[in-house]
Amino acid sequence: MPSSFADCLRTESGPPTLQQVDRCVADLGALGYRQQVTYQPAGNFWALQWAETGLYLGLALALTGFCAWWIRRRVT
Repeated sequence: MPSSFADCLRTESGPPTLQQVDRCVADLGALGYRQQVTYQPAGNFWALQWAETGLYLGLALALTGFCAWWIRRRVT
């Protein structure tokens, strides 16, 4: 990100206006910057939800096991 972008959005009186933001984004486009957005298909929603749930449950179980081991080691 060029330093001119931060300078472009800096104002003395609070947040930049919509016109300032549009001008800064147009300047970035003129410099060759592009934005690419990728979405997951709606059909993957539940598969991703279950994968995330499994990941967090696994981490929670691992942390619980570590804490139990740590406490037992310190108490005995």
